Amino acid sequence: MKVLNIITGGIMGDGITASWLNFCAAFRSDGDISIEFAAPKPLSEEEYILRFEQLAFRTHLLPDRIKSPLRYIGRLVRLIRQNRYDIVHVNGSSAIMSLELLAAWIGGVKIRIAHSRNTQSSFHRLDRLLRPLFRRLTTLRIACGEEAGKWLFGRQPFQILHNGKFLHRFRFDDGQRTALRLAESLEDKIVIGHVGKFNEQKNHPFLIRVFREILSVLPSAHLYLTGTGPMLQNIKELVEQNGLENNVTFAGETDKIEERLLMMDYMILPSLYEGLPNVVVEWQASGLFSTVSSTVTRESAATDLVHFESLESTPAAWAETIVGRLKTGGDRKTLSDEAIEKLTAAGFDAESMVHNLKDLYTDAYRKAYQSNRTV
Repeated sequence: MKVLNIITGGIMGDGITASWLNFCAAFRSDGDISIEFAAPKPLSEEEYILRFEQLAFRTHLLPDRIKSPLRYIGRLVRLIRQNRYDIVHVNGSSAIMSLELLAAWIGGVKIRIAHSRNTQSSFHRLDRLLRPLFRRLTTLRIACGEEAGKWLFGRQPFQILHNGKFLHRFRFDDGQRTALRLAESLEDKIVIGHVGKFNEQKNHPFLIRVFREILSVLPSAHLYLTGTGPMLQNIKELVEQNGLENNVTFAGETDKIEERLLMMDYMILPSLYEGLPNVVVEWQASGLFSTVSSTVTRESAATDLVHFESLESTPAAWAETIVGRLKTGGDRKTLSDEAIEKLTAAGFDAESMVHNLKDLYTDAYRKAYQSNRTV
C-alpha cells in the first residue's frame, strides 16, 4: 500500500512537521506500507526536508497552492498518477484541502483522508465556499483532537489521532537543568517560557503584557521565548518599547526543545486558537506547570499541571494566577514521571501514533477494495 502524506502548510519548524518527524522516527516498515511526503515548496524549509530524507522518507515539493492553485493541482495529479498511490492523506485546517482531495480524486485514489489540525482558518470565505465540495471528496476524516474535528467536520464522524511524542525525552533531570541554567546565566531567575511561531495566532503581544505584570511582582522573573516567525521583529520592538530588553531572551528555534524546557519554571500559551498543541503535551512531560488560553482544547491536559484562563481576563489576572501557581511548587521529577505515565495512557506517545495510523490505513485499504464507492 502506497501513501502520499501532504502537509499543506509546508515542511517547516512547526508542530505538524514535528509530529510527522516523530512518526517517521518511530515507524518500522513491515513491507506493507510505503509512505512519502509532499508540501508546497514556498512554505517549506530545506533543513526539515532533509530530516525526512535522513529518515528514508521521500519528499516531493509542489508549486504555491494559494498563488498558483491550477499549477499546484496539475503537478499533484501528475505525481499521484506517476506513483500510483493508494491513499492520499492531507493535513490542514480548512476545506481548502479540497485542492489536494480533488487532485487525488482525479488521480483515481479511492482513500482520501482529511486531517484537521486546527480550530480555525485564515481564509474564512474560501473555507465556507469549499465546504460542500470538501465533504463530497473526503472519504475518511481524522482530527488531532475533538475540537479540531468538530470545527472542520461538524456532525460527520471522524477519528482522533493524537500527535505522537517520544515522551521519555522530556523526563526531568535536575542535574542537567542546573548545568543548562548556569550556561544561560539563568541560575538565579524565575524563568517563564513560551514555545511557538511568532505569528498572530500565538498572541505574543498579550504574552508580553502578562509578563510585564509578573515582573512587577517577581523582579527575578525572566521571559524565554523559543521560535521564529513573521512577527518576530514586531515583538522585539514591543519588548524594547516596554523597557524589557534585559528581562527577555529571544532564543530562536531548536531541535533540542527538551533541554530548553528543563531550564523553565513555568510556561504560558495565550493563543487565539489552537487544535491540540504539541507544546502543552511536552510541557507536562517535563513536569512544568502552565497557563494556557481557554481556546486550547481540554484534551491537551492529561494532568493537573495545565491551567486554562480566558483571554477576556486581564493580563494582571493571568499574572496573579501564574504567580500563585509558581508558589505551589512540587517535586518536578515526580510530576514529570507521573505526567509521562498519564500521557502515554492517553495515546500521546509516538509508538501509539504509529500503531493507530497503521491500523487506520490498513482498515481503510481493505474497505476501499471491498467497495466500489466513488464520488
